[in-house]
Amino acid sequence: EQLGKVPWDYEGSFHWGLVVGDPKTSRAFEVTGQGQPNIPMCVVGPKGLVACSPKLTGKHLEDCKRPGRTLREYGPSFCGDGTFVGGYILLPYKTKLTDEEIERFTTTWVKENPVYGGNCQCQTYCHALYQHLTGFQFPYRDIKLKTETLFVSASELPHYQSSFQWTCRRTAEA
Repeated sequence: EQLGKVPWDYEGSFHWGLVVGDPKTSRAFEVTGQGQPNIPMCVVGPKGLVACSPKLTGKHLEDCKRPGRTLREYGPSFCGDGTFVGGYILLPYKTKLTDEEIERFTTTWVKENPVYGGNCQCQTYCHALYQHLTGFQFPYRDIKLKTETLFVSASELPHYQSSFQWTCRRTAEA
């Protein structure tokens, strides 16, 4: 899901989640922070809340009571320029781990990463979860706000791959 434009990437910044299972019906495991730094961490999955920091309260806790999204729900989101964009990419490796095993990993990950922010966010979680699921490094770079990100090749970013499926790239209705 596109979160907005950033100066170093024409396509902008994206929210990530990992869908495990049937791409047409399964729901994602995803961090819910989506750009709001320094809030307690929360991860949802197919059944809803998987794990959250004990300090999570109020509206942020309410936001964690939803299930993870389907691939089709990763977009469209409004870009601010009159278009809507979003999408997904099918990754090269599969897993045999169950949702319960993924939930145990996620609970530990949230305990080790209790605060959402620039260095620990949805993309960080996807990298860690993918490695846990497959034993392989996630094949694309994340877009943490660091100087090295300014020089990342488009070939290292998922939304520039030919296999990236845009769920929407259209002009807003007048």
